Amino acid sequence: VTYITGCSGGTWCMTPLYDKGDWTQNLDSIAEEMLDKFANLNFDVKGGLEKLIAAAEQDNYSLTHFWAYIIVNFIVKELNENRITSQRAICESGSVPYPIYSAADKQRLDTKGRNDPGTWFQNTPHEAGYPLIGAFVNSEYFDCKYSSNELVEKEPELDLSYLEGVWSSALADPEQAIKMVIGSISQFPK
Repeated sequence: VTYITGCSGGTWCMTPLYDKGDWTQNLDSIAEEMLDKFANLNFDVKGGLEKLIAAAEQDNYSLTHFWAYIIVNFIVKELNENRITSQRAICESGSVPYPIYSAADKQRLDTKGRNDPGTWFQNTPHEAGYPLIGAFVNSEYFDCKYSSNELVEKEPELDLSYLEGVWSSALADPEQAIKMVIGSISQFPK
């Protein structure tokens, strides 16, 4: 079994690979396509704002929504509507490495420091959770409401654009996040 893991910007390069099927067979052309896309100044401002406005109407609206639909969208030039569970089939075929997307947990980072293994949170096509304590839920239930280990409210599965915002380590460092937001806003077309 092989796997590929990433955190923050590394996850932004990993997610589109799994939309390509067996990407291991044409990695050079995919890399060229991604570099061209990243070099392009155009991105879906309207789509990002629409997603942001829809998210603002939810109970759990947060800076992560802004980060995902505006900042990450601006950087990667893509709003990925796919779900992480859509990667299951290609992974189960064994033709591509299994993806493990990681994020720093800000609350744990603040209390325990950068080198604490409990700081890390993971998403895969099958589960989401904390590897240190073995606490996971099925990926399609990530962001649902639970009480006493029971599912209370099923929410729609999160899209990959939002998850790319979750996996962004910059939000674990508020000072860096503010600098990046201000820098990105100043680059928006007038």
